[in-house]
Order: sequence, then structure tokens, then C-alpha cells
Amino acid sequence: MITDLLGRFHPLVVHLPIGIFILAFTVRYLSPRNIREQDAWVSFMLAAVAVSSLCASLFGWFLSWSGEYEEEAVFQHQWSALLFTATVAMLFILHRRHRLSTLAAKAYHACFWLAMILLGVAGHLGGSLTHGEGYLNFSASPDNATRSKDPGSIQPIPAITDTSDIAVYAGLLEPVFEAKCVQCHNVKKTKGGYRMDEIERLLKGGKTGAAIMPGDASLSELFKRISLPGEDEKHMPPKGKKQLTPQETALIHWWIQHGASGGEKIRDHAGNDTVRPFISGERPQLPVADPLPDVGIPDSSAMVALRKAGFVVRPVSIGSHLLEVSAVNFKTIGDDDLKLIAPVAKNILWLSLSERALTDRVMGYISPCVNLRRLDLRRTAVTDAAVKEMVKLGALEYLNLVGTGLTDAGLLMAGDIPLLERIYCWDSKVTQAGADNFSTMHPDVSIDFGVK
Repeated sequence: MITDLLGRFHPLVVHLPIGIFILAFTVRYLSPRNIREQDAWVSFMLAAVAVSSLCASLFGWFLSWSGEYEEEAVFQHQWSALLFTATVAMLFILHRRHRLSTLAAKAYHACFWLAMILLGVAGHLGGSLTHGEGYLNFSASPDNATRSKDPGSIQPIPAITDTSDIAVYAGLLEPVFEAKCVQCHNVKKTKGGYRMDEIERLLKGGKTGAAIMPGDASLSELFKRISLPGEDEKHMPPKGKKQLTPQETALIHWWIQHGASGGEKIRDHAGNDTVRPFISGERPQLPVADPLPDVGIPDSSAMVALRKAGFVVRPVSIGSHLLEVSAVNFKTIGDDDLKLIAPVAKNILWLSLSERALTDRVMGYISPCVNLRRLDLRRTAVTDAAVKEMVKLGALEYLNLVGTGLTDAGLLMAGDIPLLERIYCWDSKVTQAGADNFSTMHPDVSIDFGVK
């Protein structure tokens, strides 16, 4: 609708009357006398403020129809802005008459100062609508200081350890959403009709329906949005806002896949690789094959082709040439689609192909990824034959074969992967006896067999 489009112009137009009025106020009260007496300039500026303020108010009214903002806060902001507009209009009239009588002069100066006060009130309320309640409140600085931390770092949650009874959602997920999402999805501001400040609202979704499908991240609109390339207009958080780190994205994916529960305890999942980095006093990490490999700049045309096909491709850290590649948004992927990774094979550090229709043939395309450290093939159709090829992956440290055709024999073959540190294999054809035997023969490799 045309009103929706016009409403989006409100944040742009609203700065025009603000700037002009402050200039008019400065000329009238803070400038040298010879400038102050230039009534024609002040009259022109007041007229411009009145017209532009009226336009901004109209566009703001259209924007309020979106239903994305809390009604009471919108009501207060609207009326303070309209009072400002009306006061400026009266001020324009008085400006032409203020030299005619003492009473007119007093009314004129009173209106000027009243308009400045109303501008401050309307600006404060507008800032709170856009950026959250208390945006201009200096008493909120401790919280703001917490939120201003480097978005590229993982912030452990104080007082949470691997034995905590605190729920995974409350202790780990909620702080992530609070820092990166709630600013635009709260009781005061509900972008897309979606609130993320309470788990019930988070699961309920917004205008487009449920945002989370418990047990299936690939069908969850929330995860789709955070996985889109940063330049995509539907990517969340939007450009210019603090972005989710790869670890935070992985945590959200893990939580959704495990049922998006609000009650599961941290202590029951503290050993999980995805959860562990967010826990204070985390368990000692296994050694890694440092340093990171030195690789050249990845082929840009190959990365474009991968993204166009449906892969999520992003650097593992800012400025790095090493890549994380995921097929989370590529529902119809087949073995031969992996041929697209060939030009950037040496750049791939993490590769996630979980829950896709892939077979042992896929290893023909994965084998050239000589620097690959994390490989996720859970719930695919791979078998022991794929594991035989994985032995060639000399840098592989993490392997997820949950829900595959892996057997006891294949598990033993996985023990020959030179730098393997952890393997996940529950819901496969591996038996308890096979897992115990593997642990005996490869005590340095952690096997996750049945702890979800």
C-alpha cells in the first residue's frame, strides 16, 4: 500500500524540522544582535519547520498503522509531535506581530521556548520507540555498556557452570536474543508483529506465522532469516545492527533442533560442543591443530555461485579467508551439488550438510577440503564407505554422523582420522559394545553416543 511506503519516510523526514527549528532558535536567541534582527530569515525557517513537521507527522501516522509499535507509546509521541507542530504554526503567526505590543512579544517568546521543550519531549519519545525504552536515559548506562561489547566475542553468562540447573533458554539463549534481537521485537516495538522478549511470544511468531518449528531449524523462519547473507534485505539482525556470531547462530540452530524447550537444564547439555563455549568455567578444551592454515582469497565467483544455489557461505571470523559453508537453506541438495565447492575447497574450515539427501558419493567432493576441521553429516544416508574416505581428511577434528548408516566397523575406521578429537554417532547402527571398544582403542577421541 502507498501508506506503507510513505510511512517508511518518517525517520528520514522527521530530522528536517528538528534541524531547522534548532537553527531558528539559535539565530533568535544565541546569535549576535545584527543576525538576530533578521526577521525574514527566522520567519522563513519557522514556515519551513511548520510544513515539514506536518509532513513528518502525517508520515508518522501512516507508520503507526503497521502495528509494530506499542499503542500507548505511539499515542504519546504522536500528540507531543502534533503539539509541537501547532505551537510552531502559532509561533510563525506571532513572529509577524511580536514587535507590535508587549503582550504579543511575551506570547512569542513563550511559544518559542515551549516549542523547544515539546521538541525535546517528542524526540525522547521517538527515540524510545525506535531504540527501546530508556534510550536517552543515562541511568541505563550499565546495561548499555554490557550491550556495547564486541559483538564478535562470546560473552559467558556469569555464575553459570556445567552443573547449573538453569534452563538452557534462560541462561544462554535469552541473553543472546536480548542483546541482538529484542531491541526491535519487544512490547514497545514489534517489527513484523513479532516479539522475542518472552519465550511464549518467541514460539508464537508474528504476521507470517510461527517463526520456530521445534525440532526442525531448516523449516524455522527465525533460523532462515539469521542464516541469510548479510546483504539480503530479509537478513536478521538488519544491516547496521549488532550481528549474531557463528557460535550464537549455531547455538540457536542446536536449540531449535533439540525441541526449542524452555525447561531443559544446562547441566544436561554442558558436554555439547555447541553449548560449551557459552558456559563460565567451561570444561578444558581439547587441543586443536594450530595454527590455522594460511590460504589465499577464496574465488569470489565460486562463492556467488554457492550462495545462488542456496548454500550459506561466510568467513569463520572477520577478515579471514577461511570459510564456513552450510546447506541449511538448500533443501533439495544432492551429492553432485557439492561440485560447487571445488574452487574454494582449500578455504573450507567448517562444512555442515546435515539432514539432506546425501550418500557416500558426496565424499568425492569433500575429500579435496584438505583444511576441513568440522564436518556435519548427521541424518544423511552416508555409511562406512564414506568414513573410509574421511581418513584422507588430515585436519578433521569434529565429525557428526548421528542418525547415519555408520556401524561398529565404520566407527573403528574413524579412529584412523589423524587429528579426530570428537565424534557423534547416536541413532546410528553403532552398538554400545562398538562404542565401548572404540573408546578403549582410541582413548584420546571423545565419543558422544546417546547423550543428546
